Amino acid sequence: MAVKSDIASDLTLEIDGTNVTPDKFLRSVRSFFSILSEVTSRIAGKASPLQWTVVVREGSSLVGVQPVAGFDPAVLLRIESAIGEGLATLEASTDHPRYFSERAIKSLRELGEIVGTSDSDDTIIRVWVKKTPVSVTHKTVANVSQILAGEHEDYGSIDGRLQTVTERGGLQFVVYEPLWDRPIRCKIPEHLTEIAIKNFRNRVEVYGLIKYRKDGKPISIQVDDIVPFPPKERIPSFREVHGLLREAT
Repeated sequence: MAVKSDIASDLTLEIDGTNVTPDKFLRSVRSFFSILSEVTSRIAGKASPLQWTVVVREGSSLVGVQPVAGFDPAVLLRIESAIGEGLATLEASTDHPRYFSERAIKSLRELGEIVGTSDSDDTIIRVWVKKTPVSVTHKTVANVSQILAGEHEDYGSIDGRLQTVTERGGLQFVVYEPLWDRPIRCKIPEHLTEIAIKNFRNRVEVYGLIKYRKDGKPISIQVDDIVPFPPKERIPSFREVHGLLREAT
């Protein structure tokens, strides 16, 4: 296994063991690059000029990546942090990491499936983020499988505070619904862009085709309509509502 002094870049894939076949090595590298590409696209945007170069130390089981010089260091830090936090989250829980698309999550499952589970297969996989290793094991495989298992879709509505309007990975924004305080990814058509931006940080109700997890928690919604909640000053008080009800009797 590698130690900190072996790591030459801020993002490095380590695959080690006595049974690392060429097929396992290629599959692990493909999965790692897929995760990197998806998270980069979510944070920097698909049209971003950010490109990665590969750093391989001869004779080692380490595959590092580093950005082409000249890109914004703050964006790079966000990408590195998002990957490290996402891997750690899915190793420990079934929470959906921020910036991890469905493709990134599936690629992580593929990466975890390469890990050995017996004495005859001692393959290990770690991703080093700024020289700190994050292990990928079959716990990750189980958690990702639970996230993806039993997904279903139905039409409905979700309300929450509209945040993070972005064009990364297609036009979308995030609504934080109040029940679980979870981010719900909202894909929106072009004609709703203006109303989404106008209601940034405000509470809205979105209607459309919702994708749910097995446990019934919503994951995302293909938005057909956005209805802003009225400002607080326009919401009737308890006394006003009580007065209206009294007049109606």
